[in-house]
Amino acid sequence: MSQALAASFSTQQNPDSLPNTTPLKARGSQRRPELDALRGLMLTLMTLAHLPTQAQVITNQQLGFVSEAEGFVFLSAF
Repeated sequence: MSQALAASFSTQQNPDSLPNTTPLKARGSQRRPELDALRGLMLTLMTLAHLPTQAQVITNQQLGFVSEAEGFVFLSAF
């Protein structure tokens, strides 16, 4: 190991010199529990569609005009 790399591990950094790591949040954005529930439903249906069980026959169909994957991607935009 080089001396510079070893020195960087051994020195303590000042917390004020570290970059700000707070998560960014859009103004006025709030989580919508009903959209989270629909996204969870889409993920569950996608999982069931790929399992080798009898549930695959039911869940391998489209929900209206969209499949589970398309619905999840669409809902993720909100």
